[in-house]
Amino acid sequence: MRLEVGDRDLLLLQEWDGPAVAEHDLDGDGVPDYGVQDGNPLIDHEDHYRMRVHSGHTGEVLWERFGEQPKDGFGLGMNGIGDADGDGRNDLIVGTPGTRVEGRVAGKLYVLRGQDGREIYTLTTGLEHDGLGVSSVVMPDFDGDGVKEFVVSAIRYPVRGVPGGGRVSLHSGRTGQLLWEQFGIEHDHSNRGAIFSGDAFGYEMASAGDADAYGYPDLIVYSTRFALAGANWGRVHLISGRTGEVLAAYESEWDDSVFGRTLAGIGDTDGDGRAELVIGAREFDLHAPDPLDPFPIVDVGRAYVVSYRPDEKRFIRGDADADGDVDITDAITILLHLFAGGPAPCLEAMDINRYYTGVNVADASHLASFLFLSGWTPEPPYPDCARFETLRDRLPCERSACE
Repeated sequence: MRLEVGDRDLLLLQEWDGPAVAEHDLDGDGVPDYGVQDGNPLIDHEDHYRMRVHSGHTGEVLWERFGEQPKDGFGLGMNGIGDADGDGRNDLIVGTPGTRVEGRVAGKLYVLRGQDGREIYTLTTGLEHDGLGVSSVVMPDFDGDGVKEFVVSAIRYPVRGVPGGGRVSLHSGRTGQLLWEQFGIEHDHSNRGAIFSGDAFGYEMASAGDADAYGYPDLIVYSTRFALAGANWGRVHLISGRTGEVLAAYESEWDDSVFGRTLAGIGDTDGDGRAELVIGAREFDLHAPDPLDPFPIVDVGRAYVVSYRPDEKRFIRGDADADGDVDITDAITILLHLFAGGPAPCLEAMDINRYYTGVNVADASHLASFLFLSGWTPEPPYPDCARFETLRDRLPCERSACE
């Protein structure tokens, strides 16, 4: 089968999550169908994006639909969600991150009828430049209404009142009702002269499978943390599919490897009852972490197979005195530990910036700047309790407020 496209079409094939026939057969012939988005807006259609749904059996175009506005990104975050409207046919969700809503540029998510592309309902956040609809993942039916739920990201959703942090939220597939939400921790600092566009939490997402062995699929979420301290500090978060709680945060041994740009759950490979995760770092340079190597082999890439370890101690980075809050007393606790031999119940929680140098005065300064001058947020896990996994050296944590 061959799919003919125009000269100006750059095709972006969207993958469908979940069982093949049961959830992705949109025309009722028992064969999974597939959606295609034009990777560039079409000049001959006034710069509108187009998505088309093709028969998996014949390749025939079942229907097509254009974005409502020019260059709105219509067709991103495409996924099948089952029968949302009760007509007996599977339906799908489609994101439009650049829609104009009441004169403002904001994202919009469509739930469309699978058989003809007609609108069932839409979702917006009501906020400007939120980036809603860039990525989505289908989840099980948590609310018991017979329709699978879905997670959608808004990668520019504000944090501390400033865009760029990002939000990931679980919604009822039947009604769109919000079931839980989780946020990135760092916003865009470019307005303060820094080259950093925020976490963009949810830029990529994937189903993790049942990573915590609670009987439900969990979620893997990528934060770009682009250009923080001059590097791409990609971070990956494992989130409970049931509750939205951050279970663990992961970092690579090298900060400029685009760690987390590719994600997948691969099932239980070691027989411990918990699904493993694959995290890709597509620009990993061989030997790059070794500063003495004058000839690193660049952009080799690396994949990590990761197991969730529930026995790891949970903590909050920045909570130096282990009282459950991050405030000025934590900065004072760091200074007392450094200069007066004060207690350090969790040294890892004191290492605010993770700059390879252990705990020092810069960590207290970093924390004070965050608290009073809108400076950089502490590195994950923050602001809630979570586990932390790294391939770098890490500091001991004997006690935290999370246990």
